[in-house]
Amino acid sequence: MIYGNLGESLTILQKCINLDPKEAEHKNDLDAIQKKIFNYELIDENINKKDFVKAEEIAEKLVKECTEFLALKITYIKILIENLKLQEAIKFIMNNISSEEKNDEIDYLLALCFYYDSQ
Repeated sequence: MIYGNLGESLTILQKCINLDPKEAEHKNDLDAIQKKIFNYELIDENINKKDFVKAEEIAEKLVKECTEFLALKITYIKILIENLKLQEAIKFIMNNISSEEKNDEIDYLLALCFYYDSQ
């Protein structure tokens, strides 16, 4: 789940419930993953509506829960840029993107932040 494998996590939890239907922890985990999936889809919905403030709020919360979900981190950075929170985006990249996660897209977003921030 922390790596963003939400669909796979959902499938595994459903199998756990089938094997042990009385286990309350599995049901709680299933509810939690379903909420994460809903919120992840809600981010895209808000981006499509150009409601970047709401998208940021949801993405920020999810990033804290799914700490290794790189695609979500990238989406969050893009939302921060859309909200002109360039210093926050730079700080997020520096503090939350590991050297193993850095790629051309991250480098581009960082350069974009520096470019817009100097304008």
